Amino acid sequence: MKTKHLKRRMRSVHLQAREEIAFLEQKIRKLNDVEHEDSQKDVDLQNKLKRLKELEDEAAELGKENSILSQENMELVQRLAYAETSISTLEKLQVVHNFSSDTQVRRSFEEVSQFTGIEATVSFLQLQLMAPPLF
Repeated sequence: MKTKHLKRRMRSVHLQAREEIAFLEQKIRKLNDVEHEDSQKDVDLQNKLKRLKELEDEAAELGKENSILSQENMELVQRLAYAETSISTLEKLQVVHNFSSDTQVRRSFEEVSQFTGIEATVSFLQLQLMAPPLF
């Protein structure tokens, strides 16, 4: 009887040991899965950190370029304002020059008409009609 009891006891211990081994193997598989997931998450996190660094560098570079372009834009605005002022001044000078030239031409014709009479005045009027308009 003792041998039967020992055999049963041995089978029971053996069965419990197998169940314990199966439980531990299952636990090891789960831990391996968790470790694999964690390592994958770590790789993903490293990739995201790398991408973040690249984007920060790119943002800094774009900020520098934006500053340069803003400076160039201000310089171009100043140059445009200067050019517009210069054009306006040149237009005024042209008007003054044209007026001055017309005045000189009139004086010349008046002087000539004093010596030649009416014929010069008629010629002067004809020239005025053929001249291009001032504006």
